[in-house]
Amino acid sequence: MEQDFLNGEIETGTTIVALKYKDGLVLAADGRTSTGSIVAFRAARKITQITERVFMCRSGSAADTQTISRYVRRIIKDHELETGEDTKVKSVASVARLISYQNKEHLLADMIIAGMDPSGDFKVFRIPLGGTLIEASYAISGSGSGYIYSMLDSRYHPEMELEECKSFARDLVSHAMFRDSSSGGIIRMLVINKSGLEEFVIPGEDVPNL
Repeated sequence: MEQDFLNGEIETGTTIVALKYKDGLVLAADGRTSTGSIVAFRAARKITQITERVFMCRSGSAADTQTISRYVRRIIKDHELETGEDTKVKSVASVARLISYQNKEHLLADMIIAGMDPSGDFKVFRIPLGGTLIEASYAISGSGSGYIYSMLDSRYHPEMELEECKSFARDLVSHAMFRDSSSGGIIRMLVINKSGLEEFVIPGEDVPNL
């Protein structure tokens, strides 16, 4: 049976965040996945690695976004094997956007692609439902994102230092979790910079109530 997105409001339950800071990127996501009104898991991974320095933050249907990430990873890997070159962030985002657009009647997928180009530049792209491609210094998505736009607009600036940006990303996700019933569990965070990758987890009991 085909999925009919016209019957009722579309929900992309989760909160995902990607922020540029002075020397790189900070990605963050909550850990809750749900089946209807039932919380299925509280420590899900919603930040998926595509290449060594490019990642996809996923919201919407877990099955849809996981499938897209696998297709994108395979296409990009084949391309890199053929060319012997690392892939730009925009190229990864364009592949994900094309898959999303070509299957927009059947997929519930809202994604952020973020990472470091071979040149050392840091990029953030948002791919909302339907397959548009939007480049920005930051991106947020998911059902929790509506609660944090004003917080983002008032506090974000691209010249943040690392610790400031990490704290801000944590605050954004925890603020959304406190207000959005579809966001919750742990907070997973990932730092991407020229020194490498740093991943860490904030357990649910340590998430601040903002």
